[in-house]
Amino acid sequence: MTISFACPECGRKYVLNDDLAGKKIKCKGCEAAIRVPEVADVDDFDDLPDDPAGSDEDDFLKELNRKSTPRSSSSSSSGKKKSSKSAKSEGMSSGAKWAIGIGIGLVVMTVICCGLPGLVGVMAFRQFTVGETAPAGMTFEQWRASSPTKLTQHGSAPQPYDDEAPPANVTEVIFPSGNLQLKAWVFRPPGVEEPRPALVFFHGGFAFGDGDFETCQPFMDAGYVVMTPMLRGENGNPGEFQLFYGEIDDARAACQWLAQQPYVNKQRIYTFGHSIGGGVSAVLSMMDNVPIRHGGSSGGLYDQLTFLGWMDTIPFENTPRERSVRLLVGNTQLMQRTHYGYIGTEDDAFEDVVEKLHKSPVEKLKVETVPGDHFSSFDESLKRYLQVTEADK
Repeated sequence: MTISFACPECGRKYVLNDDLAGKKIKCKGCEAAIRVPEVADVDDFDDLPDDPAGSDEDDFLKELNRKSTPRSSSSSSSGKKKSSKSAKSEGMSSGAKWAIGIGIGLVVMTVICCGLPGLVGVMAFRQFTVGETAPAGMTFEQWRASSPTKLTQHGSAPQPYDDEAPPANVTEVIFPSGNLQLKAWVFRPPGVEEPRPALVFFHGGFAFGDGDFETCQPFMDAGYVVMTPMLRGENGNPGEFQLFYGEIDDARAACQWLAQQPYVNKQRIYTFGHSIGGGVSAVLSMMDNVPIRHGGSSGGLYDQLTFLGWMDTIPFENTPRERSVRLLVGNTQLMQRTHYGYIGTEDDAFEDVVEKLHKSPVEKLKVETVPGDHFSSFDESLKRYLQVTEADK
C-alpha cells in the first residue's frame, strides 16, 4: 500500500510506501522536515497541488532513499516450503487463492492511485527488503567463497581525493592484500618501548583524508598505535571498487599486517569505523583469521535497504545474495567475535534497524544509542568504544 500526501510547506507531491508511515523525511522541494502521515491526507492524488518537479518513479525512489542514507528492511517471513511436486498434487488451497486475490487487489489499487511509475517504485522498494542467509553449517567466509561477487562496473572508488602527506609523527606504509599493495598511515606513541594496544580505523565515504586520521586522536592520546588503511581503488590504490566485498579482505589484511609489527600488543588489537568504515568493521566480526579482540562502529549497521539509496554506486550484480554477503545485519548468527555498534539518537536512517536488534538481541552484537545524528554522534561513539577497550586492561 502507498500513502499519497503533500508537503504542508511547499505543496510538493509524494507517493510513498506505507512502511514509511510516521517517519521523518526532508522535503525535496523546500527541505523542511516533514513526517509521513499514517494515512493519505487527501482522497485523490490528483487533488494534490501542482508540483513542477513531478512525482515520477525517479523522485519516488530518491525520496525513499536519500543518497548514502540507509533504511532498514522489514523482516521476511520464514518457514518450510513444500516441494513443487507436493504443491501441484495438492492443488491451490482456498487460503492461497484468497492471498493472491488480495495481492492482485493491492496491485490494482496502487496503479489506480499512483500510476505505473508508483507501482514500479513500490516493487523496487520491496525488492530490497529481500535477502539471503548462508546454508546451515557454513561460515560467512565459506559462503562468500562459494559464489564470488560478479561486478557489473569496473573502476576505482567513486570519490575524489587529495594526495596528502602524513603528519610529522605519522608514517605512510604499504601493506599487502592478496596481490595488491595498499597504503596506510601508522601512528606510534613516541618514547614507548613495550608493545602497545592498537586500533585499525576505517574512514567514512570512499576516500581517505587527513581529517579521518585526526578523528582518532583520543586513541592516540591514550597511547594506542593507530593504523588508518586506504582500501582497494581508494586514494590511488590499485584494485577495483567492490563496495563491502574485496574491501573486507583488505581490512583483514591491514589487521594481519599490524599484528606482525613488534611494537604492537597482539592481544589487544581493535577495529573501529564510521559510516562506510563502520560497515567494514562490522563485517569483520564474521570473517576468519582476523587478529582482533573485537570491533566497533558508528553509524555502520547497514541492512538490505542501504543499497536502494546507492543505486548509482552499486558496482555488482544486484541480487539478494550479493547484497546479503556484504552486511552484518541479517547474518548475525555467523559472528565470530563481538562488535559494538553505536547509532545516533537522531540518525533516523537506522531507527528501524536499532528497534529490530533491540527486540531480538544478539549476544555478540552490542547495540547502543548515543546523542546526535549520523555525524555528530561519532565523537561520543568513539569515546565509548575507547572506554570498552581500556576495560580490557
